[in-house]
Amino acid sequence: MKKIIFAGILAGAVLIGGCGGAKEPEKTESLTQEQQDSIAEAMTSKVDEMVESLVGQADVELPEITIGGIDITDPAGGAIGELDSMESAMLGNYTGEVDLVGSWQDEVSERAGMDVTENEDGTYSILVSWSSSSDETACWEIKGSWDENLGGLTYDDGSYYVVKNGERTGEETTNGGFYKEGEKLRWKDSKNEEDAVFVKEK
Repeated sequence: MKKIIFAGILAGAVLIGGCGGAKEPEKTESLTQEQQDSIAEAMTSKVDEMVESLVGQADVELPEITIGGIDITDPAGGAIGELDSMESAMLGNYTGEVDLVGSWQDEVSERAGMDVTENEDGTYSILVSWSSSSDETACWEIKGSWDENLGGLTYDDGSYYVVKNGERTGEETTNGGFYKEGEKLRWKDSKNEEDAVFVKEK
C-alpha cells in the first residue's frame, strides 16, 4: 500500500514540475463560455481596483529624473513649469513684435546708425548709415515687412551706395535681414562683412 501511495506522489510531482518530458493529461475539462466571461470580468475588476489604489496614493515615489541638472521628477510641480517658462522666454527673445520705428545705433562698430519709419501699408523704410571716414559714408535703403514668427525682417532688394564728398556713387542691390535678439536687432547684409547689432536710442 505504501508503494502505491509513493508512486502516485512521484507521478504527480513530475506533472506539476513542468519538465520537458512531462505530458499533459489526455483528457481535460474545458470551461464554459459563461465561466470564461466570469473569470475575465473578475480579473478586469481586480486590475481596476489596483490601478485606482495606486493613483490614489499621494506618497507614491517617482524615479528621480534630471535634465541638465534640473530635477523634473514631479510632472505637476515647478520643474516642468520652469522649463516651459524658460522655453517661452527664450522664444520671446527671438520671435514676436519689435517696435522698429525710431533711431538705432550699432554697439559693435559704434560707427553705424539706423533710422526706421513705418509706411501706410504697414511696411518699414530703413536707412542705415555706416561712416568709414569723415567724408565717406556707406548707405543702405531698405524696405520690408516684419515677420513675427521669424522674428525678423528680410529683404533681397536693398539699395546700397556710397556718399563721398556729397556725391552718391557705387550703387548696388543687396540682400539681408534684421533679426530680433531680445531688445536688440542683429543685421546681416551681403555687402557688409560684419554683423551689426543695433540698440534703440531712448
